[in-house]
Amino acid sequence: MAWTRERVRDELVDAMGIIVRAPDPVKSMLKAQPRHRIVRDANESYGYDDPARGLPPTDKDIEWAEERVRWTRWLDAQTCKFVRLRALLKSWEFIKKADIPRHRSRGTLSKTVNAGLDEIARRLNALDEHRRKNL
Repeated sequence: MAWTRERVRDELVDAMGIIVRAPDPVKSMLKAQPRHRIVRDANESYGYDDPARGLPPTDKDIEWAEERVRWTRWLDAQTCKFVRLRALLKSWEFIKKADIPRHRSRGTLSKTVNAGLDEIARRLNALDEHRRKNL
């Protein structure tokens, strides 16, 4: 199955979801991550007790997610940042605020993210083709 922009995007969204649930050392590869916590009783919601995280991902899940996040290293720094933010399901408004000092339009940011996803798909297809030839 060939890699497409949509397939790459879906894989990155899944990978970021795993990394957000992962232990803190894994998150260091994404710099600042929001902490999503599960509130299980009223004491946790009012700050009396620390909310528990959802079930942590397995080591195999973390490896799979880290591999996908490494794909973004093929991109230039700005495109990598925007692709990762979109994979974290951040809004375009949030990404526009992160685009300092350029303040690009949503359309331009969308084109940048799509071009980054296309570049990742192109490289993954090339790797698959190389592997098939060497079998």
